[in-house]
Amino acid sequence: MKRFVTLLLPLVCLLAGAVTMAPHFTVAIATSPSGEVFFARRGDYPRIDVYTDGSVTPLRTFPLAAAPTGIAFSGRQLYVTTEARGGDLTVLDALTGGV
Repeated sequence: MKRFVTLLLPLVCLLAGAVTMAPHFTVAIATSPSGEVFFARRGDYPRIDVYTDGSVTPLRTFPLAAAPTGIAFSGRQLYVTTEARGGDLTVLDALTGGV
């Protein structure tokens, strides 16, 4: 059994390295006044995913130009800090994702 695992491990590592899409990591979470939950995610496709209580898939997704570092609400506006240019602030409409 030990020999089997020793032979199988390099194959698993090789296959894992062949996957081109990096995982998405949640770096911040904020709840809107209406109760929606916003997740700031970084990875190959930095974005904000919007969920409601009990939803499995995002209701909306807002793409970002750079990896997010934090999010906060003020009314209907969503403030997103990113790593762009050493720290950038983007203000989005929480319903449409527009700037």
